[in-house]
Amino acid sequence: MREPFLARAAEPCRGTYHAAMSRGTVRWIFYFAAMFIVGPIAGSLVALLRAADGGPHATLLVNTSILDGLLVGVAVFVMAGAMGAAAARLTDSRAGLSTAGLVLVWAAWRGGRVDELLRTAESAAPLWSLAAEGAIFGTAAIVTASLIMLVARKNPDLPDGERPAGFKNQLIDAVAGSGVPVAVITVTLVTAAIVWWLVFSEYKGQVILGATLAMFFGVTAGRVASHLAPPHCFFLAVVVLAVLGPAVGVLAQGGSILRATYASDLLPIARLTPLDWIAAGFLGGPLGLAWASSLIQRHQSTS
Repeated sequence: MREPFLARAAEPCRGTYHAAMSRGTVRWIFYFAAMFIVGPIAGSLVALLRAADGGPHATLLVNTSILDGLLVGVAVFVMAGAMGAAAARLTDSRAGLSTAGLVLVWAAWRGGRVDELLRTAESAAPLWSLAAEGAIFGTAAIVTASLIMLVARKNPDLPDGERPAGFKNQLIDAVAGSGVPVAVITVTLVTAAIVWWLVFSEYKGQVILGATLAMFFGVTAGRVASHLAPPHCFFLAVVVLAVLGPAVGVLAQGGSILRATYASDLLPIARLTPLDWIAAGFLGGPLGLAWASSLIQRHQSTS
C-alpha cells in the first residue's frame, strides 16, 4: 500500500519538474531563434540604410532617407516585440524581454558608429538627430516592454497573483506609476556613471557590452531603491539616456566636437546610439530585475 501512496504523492512534484524543464527548453529555443534567425534579419534591414557619403555608418534617422529609416525601425521593433511577446507568453516576462533584446542587439550592431556619423557630417548635427531618434524609438521600447509584460505567462517581478490591468495601464505605469521617479532617477544616474567608466571606445562590441553591464547594475540599483515601482519603468530611463547622451555631447564639447571625434575623445555617454541604449536595456534590464529580486527577498527573509 505504501508504494502507490508514494507514487501518487510524487506526481505533483514530477509534473512541476517537467513543466519547469519544458519552459526552460522553450526559453532557449526562443533565445537561439532570436540570435541566429530573427536578429540577423533585423540587422540586415538596418544595414541597408546608407550614410550621406554612401557608406554603411547610418542609423534609423541619420541616413539618406528618414522615411526608410522609420520604416526599418518599425519593422525591427515589430520583430523584436513579436518574438519577445511569444517567448513571454510561453515562459515569463524576463525571458520575453531578453528575447527582444537579442533581436535588437543585432540591429544595434549593424547600425553606424557615432564617431563615423560625425566624421561624415563634419559637424555636430547628427547628435541632435540621434537625440530625436532616442525619443522616438525609446518610446517604441516602452511600448514593446509593456506589451511583453502584459502577455507574459508569468511576471516574477510583480507581487504574487498580480496581473497587468491592461495595455493602456501598462503604458501609464511605465511613466507615472507609484515609485517611478525614484526608480528612474536611480537607474539613470547609476547607468550613466558606469557607462562613463566602462565605455572607452566607439567600437560596437565594447559599446554594447559596456552599456549592457551598466544597465544591469543600474536596474538592480533602481529596483532595490524603489521595489514597488512597475518593473518595466526602467525603460523610461533608457529614453532619458538615449536623448541626453547625444545632447550632452553637443552641449559639453560644442565647437570642439570634431576635434574630440578625431582624437577618440568623445564623452562616453555620447558614444552610444539610441539602438545601443535600447538593446542594452532589453539585455541588461531583465538580469538586473532578477538580481534585485534575489537581494530584496534575502533582505526580507533576514529582517
